[in-house]
Amino acid sequence: MNPIPGCKDTGGRAKSSCSEPTFTPAPGDDKVWKYADGTAKGIFGYGGGYCFGNLTKKPSAACTLEEYKNASFDFGVVDKVKVPDVPEGDYVLSWRWDCEMTKQIWTNCADVTIKKKGQSAEPFSPTKGCSACCNEQICSRCQKCMEKKDGDCAMCWKPLPWWDGRTYWTPRAKAIQCLGFEAKDGGPGTYRPGDSLETPWSPGCPKCWNTTGCDSYVRPLQTAVAGRRVDWVFVTAVALASVAALAGLALALKLKGQSQSQAAREVQAPAATVTEMTSESFRP
Repeated sequence: MNPIPGCKDTGGRAKSSCSEPTFTPAPGDDKVWKYADGTAKGIFGYGGGYCFGNLTKKPSAACTLEEYKNASFDFGVVDKVKVPDVPEGDYVLSWRWDCEMTKQIWTNCADVTIKKKGQSAEPFSPTKGCSACCNEQICSRCQKCMEKKDGDCAMCWKPLPWWDGRTYWTPRAKAIQCLGFEAKDGGPGTYRPGDSLETPWSPGCPKCWNTTGCDSYVRPLQTAVAGRRVDWVFVTAVALASVAALAGLALALKLKGQSQSQAAREVQAPAATVTEMTSESFRP
């Protein structure tokens, strides 16, 4: 279950009111977080979704950079998986996310190796951040365009259209451009809620292409473990922004019948700055 309650008065988006959470106590109820002019205790609402709206219907839905920074959540949600009593080996872990307020279902999967003894993977280790640059994803075609900016390569050097090119939705982050706004080392540019939106952001494809960023790899291992563990734990940093989701995690393990020594492959999630949070504990 999603531990962050939504807005009891059904608002919270397009700069509408959100006076109190749908259930109490909300996480972090030792303090008041003034989301959408609310005065109730705890963390609730829809994060950056407060600044999301149709400017054609409601021009006032546009947030200032400071308003977006103050509304945005700066943590992630981590779910722990109880490993069933199954034979050792390689498995596929499926994951399903049912949205609370929209007609959406999100699914993903991960390769895992289950062993009875030995070290397990770090449960919250960062990815390489190369998803957009590899394996026929949106920027992978730009690898041949490092020195070319016209023809088929022109799209690599222009901001990508957001939401099918529509311009009347309020922007909440920088536009994405495959090439041109990397860090000095060719890695991803930097962005934090509240930063200027005047220039695009690039995912750091040159660094991914020049290193092993597009290769599969095994997550780093913990230094000490006890009992039965999973060698790779699927974790997603959830940006609770425009979609408030009910985390109905439908977890299913299916035996792949491969060698247990096979390296578990990475399933990458969008880069995010997060702090671990579980249903039992909260750290803003």
